[in-house]
Amino acid sequence: MSLKYILSAVLMVAGAVVVAAPAKAVSPLSAEISAALKMKEHTPASVAANPASAVRQLQYLNGKDAYATALLGICYKEGFGVAASLPKARAAFLSAAAKGDAIGQFWGGYFLLKGLGGARDVVKAVDLLESSAVQGTSNAMLLLAHVYLEGYAEKGKVILAEDHPLALRYLRRAAAGGNKEAAMILGDWFFKGGMIKNDPVQAREWYVAAKGHAASEAAVAEVDYENSSDADDKEEAWEKIEALAKAGNPRAQVYAAGCLYKKGEDAKAAALAESAMKQGYPAAFTLRAHIARKAGQKEWVGYMVKGAEAGDPDAMAAAGFHLVSTSRAQAAKGIEMLGRAARRGVLDGRVKMGRLYLQGKQVAKDLPKAFAYFKDAAEKGSAEGKYYLSLCYFKGLGCKVNYNNAAQLAFEAAGSGDSYAQTLYATYLRDGVGVQRNTTAAVAYLEKASKQGNKHATALLSVLIS
Repeated sequence: MSLKYILSAVLMVAGAVVVAAPAKAVSPLSAEISAALKMKEHTPASVAANPASAVRQLQYLNGKDAYATALLGICYKEGFGVAASLPKARAAFLSAAAKGDAIGQFWGGYFLLKGLGGARDVVKAVDLLESSAVQGTSNAMLLLAHVYLEGYAEKGKVILAEDHPLALRYLRRAAAGGNKEAAMILGDWFFKGGMIKNDPVQAREWYVAAKGHAASEAAVAEVDYENSSDADDKEEAWEKIEALAKAGNPRAQVYAAGCLYKKGEDAKAAALAESAMKQGYPAAFTLRAHIARKAGQKEWVGYMVKGAEAGDPDAMAAAGFHLVSTSRAQAAKGIEMLGRAARRGVLDGRVKMGRLYLQGKQVAKDLPKAFAYFKDAAEKGSAEGKYYLSLCYFKGLGCKVNYNNAAQLAFEAAGSGDSYAQTLYATYLRDGVGVQRNTTAAVAYLEKASKQGNKHATALLSVLIS
């Protein structure tokens, strides 16, 4: 009996004839089957409210109605009213996806991307996610943004290249569609820079758009505190951060802890960071690692690795470089962490990847790659990136020698207060490399660097003065 035939009978019983009844008499259907034929009115929440009954209905419609099949996949995924089974969930999602259901396309893409319930298939996963995104699924857009942010590679072979502009477009679409997580990520990108140019005004707008997200209120207060010119507004923002931190908000706790750490109040900072760590907040582990490292505690490495494994990009850069530099056994893990940090826009990660390729440390020496990493970091504002790019132009590492570029980059990096850049620019001034020779200015830069404890600057200053 066709689904259309059964539907017409059910609508007759309900007293709302929409499809003409067939000439042959049809016996009334049970209430359960009647309910099953109206499954399009159900949602994942209603399925969860009465799992056993809902699953019977969904199983009846499995293969007949794509949406019901997708919901059945969720039941198998979560173990609602049926034994959890990733292979069965995957099969249901892919079946629903094949019939154009947006939920099936999203979860089918997710399962294929992660290799859940079967083999991984990144290409097909992205195809399904893009189909779901076309239908307006904001979570599909968000997942695609993550996919294009880092790309995918297996055994050294690129399956899907990273594409940051495309990742940004998907994030914007998801956030514009009301996805609060996407709005928070966009806010972080504009607030912290690295992925895109820092813009506190846009950062605040996206944080406000994410209202209702657990970190939204704290993030708005952070922007106001850092960018308010009015003293009263600044004080009000700080009071908000303190109140949120006291109430247990992990983002506010980490931000407040960071401010205390900069003031030298390490004990208070550590206590706040540890409170946020208990809630699993990734950046809390990273901050705690910095506090421990400053105190000379070996535990800092463990904290940093935990932060990296929890997903904090800054921790990935720091922990990755440490593992590469100190442990051959964990060098591969360190390179993977560094690479992820670099792909996620952490400028320190990009500079450190450049250093590995520059030195040929644990990776094959590749000067053009090193130059590309330094150039990207420098263009996005990294003082360290400008320092290394200056050296590349000075020595012709991965590029043609260009003394003017070398001098300009060293000058810009020195202006940020970096003692190594100040020392490098002083040598250019001393020798007239890409800039007019000026011994007096060279001495001034060396004095700045020497005051920061740069021993090389101190030695050069002594020679230059004598």
